[in-house]
Amino acid sequence: MSTIWIGTDDSGSLGKGRSGPTLCSYVWVNYIRAARRYNRPKDFAYNWNLEGTITQDFCNDSGQVPRVGGKCPHVVKDQVFFEDSDPRLYCPLHLTANEKIKISNRK
Repeated sequence: MSTIWIGTDDSGSLGKGRSGPTLCSYVWVNYIRAARRYNRPKDFAYNWNLEGTITQDFCNDSGQVPRVGGKCPHVVKDQVFFEDSDPRLYCPLHLTANEKIKISNRK
C-alpha cells in the first residue's frame, strides 16, 4: 500500500493556486509509472473454498447472468456469491439477433 500526502503542519498555504491533491497527483502518476515499469501487475489469485458460496459471471450493466452467445460488453467473471443470492435472470440488454427474434415472436 502506498500513500502520498503534501501539505503543511500548520494548515498554511502551499502557494497560490496549489492544493495538496493537485500536487499529489503529479507525484502519484510518476510513482505509479515507475512502479509498473519494473513490477507488472499479476492476475489476482483467490481460492474460495467457503462452504455455501458459488462463483457466477454476470453482466455489469444489468446485474444479471450473461446469455450464452450474448454480447454483454461488460461481463464480471467469477464473482463470488452466497448460495441462493446469485443472479438467476438472464440479461435483457445484450441479445443476439436470433434471441431478439425469438422474444418478439413470443409476444
